[in-house]
Amino acid sequence: MEPERTIKTPPKNKIKKKNTNKRGGTKDALGDGGKVKYNGKGYFKSNFIGPGPDVDPAELDLQPLDMIDLGAFNHDRSYFQNKASGLSGALFDMKVREADIKLAMDALYVMEQYKKGGIDPVTKEKISERTYNMASLVYSAFSRIGITKEARHQVASPVSNFFNNLNVSFNAFVKTLRLQ
Repeated sequence: MEPERTIKTPPKNKIKKKNTNKRGGTKDALGDGGKVKYNGKGYFKSNFIGPGPDVDPAELDLQPLDMIDLGAFNHDRSYFQNKASGLSGALFDMKVREADIKLAMDALYVMEQYKKGGIDPVTKEKISERTYNMASLVYSAFSRIGITKEARHQVASPVSNFFNNLNVSFNAFVKTLRLQ
């Protein structure tokens, strides 16, 4: 399965413009954020990285701060649409397996683009060291989560199919006994 290499932007009609993020440099332990002011309430002072509220993130009065935050926004939307949330959703909810893998791939894409001197489509600036470092942390977490869920999915499918087939065979056997 070749992952999609683009990061979807939030729907324009769903984003409220009030209190949009202001520019003003940021330098912290994660590196220089360039002109982006990281002042969100999520992890790393982003708006969407980390456990989100159980609401549609498009309805929040927030904008993604950079391209990894945009990937996290799309991830949060998938969690909301699948009624998954929090740490249990990240670790155990198989309905969001593909969203977790997609976030890891989005983070990897950010890292690759940073190394090529790429432009962040959210900030319209070169991808900052800070965005790269956040993407690296997101990739580290969600690649492991995605791999674990994918392994569980690969094991569960044949086992589930076996028991489904066994159940069908058993039901057919019982039905045959009743007919005799």
